[in-house]
Amino acid sequence: MELFLVRHGKAFDADATRWPDDTERPLSPEGEEEFRRAAKRLGQLNPAVEMVFCSPLLRARQTAAILEAQAEWPAASLSEALGGGRPEDVLASLAPFADTHSIGLVGHNPFLAWTVSLLIAGTVHADIKMGTGSVAHLSVHDLRAGAGTLVGLHQSSDLSANDRHF
Repeated sequence: MELFLVRHGKAFDADATRWPDDTERPLSPEGEEEFRRAAKRLGQLNPAVEMVFCSPLLRARQTAAILEAQAEWPAASLSEALGGGRPEDVLASLAPFADTHSIGLVGHNPFLAWTVSLLIAGTVHADIKMGTGSVAHLSVHDLRAGAGTLVGLHQSSDLSANDRHF
């Protein structure tokens, strides 16, 4: 299975006055534009994934919608497991889809970095840096700790720069 773990694009800074419920904090206009370019490049570099799951938080849903429009990924299904918590819960939530060739996951840090770490190192303690809008591409032999290989880790700024090649 190919997994594409995507951290949401750059959002507005937390502000309890504007967003008393932080789950409704949106992407910033700059974050939307940068991720739009990154998603378009991601779509050029990799074939569309078969399924997409995203966190229920607004900024992750917006990021998934940009992936749908720019990278031609399918519409995302909401996954409570991607809202935060334990990386093991994400692996368990993917178990029914173990025969799927490629899946996109859109969520948040540090949770996504811990999930990447668990899959490639067998522990959540590896130092994985995932900036906003970054994409970790993993090849996973089965959905257990240490069963994945990191194929690539691309920052949004690298993907959104048109003159860069991978």
